[in-house]
Amino acid sequence: MMVSSCRHEPSGEAAPLVFGYTGLALVGYKFVWDRGPVLDLAAGVVALHLPSAQVDLVGGAVSSQPFTRVYPAVKPNVGWAF
Repeated sequence: MMVSSCRHEPSGEAAPLVFGYTGLALVGYKFVWDRGPVLDLAAGVVALHLPSAQVDLVGGAVSSQPFTRVYPAVKPNVGWAF
């Protein structure tokens, strides 16, 4: 979950908090050797979304556009199993 508040310039008025979300989807494999080393490799996507926010001004309300992005992701991880 993400929390965001937009600020209108030049008035400096702030919009109420809006709640967005993030998501992560990965596919991978974990290699574990007998002596203990571990190699974890994965690839996928990260998505984030913030809904529109509205600031009430003297001359009327101003709204922002919703913001949604999807990015590629990789996860290399090296460790040791005990």
